Amino acid sequence: MGSYAADDGALTGSHRIAVIAREHVREGVGRWHAPKKYASPQSSGLTATIEGVTDNLTIDLTWDGAKGPFEERE
Repeated sequence: MGSYAADDGALTGSHRIAVIAREHVREGVGRWHAPKKYASPQSSGLTATIEGVTDNLTIDLTWDGAKGPFEERE
């Protein structure tokens, strides 16, 4: 989790969340392990409230009936 840099944690307060779970499979192809809608804080609909120091944050994701993971051209 990062705020200003990778793995620097999060400030206290309420935050919109993005979850990017994608891997490079081969030249020009990537595999999404979570729905693409979660890859942007604007489209994910996810929020979390950080009240203090923690090393545990649960984020529930769903494919909403879609089949995953899936591959697409980059």
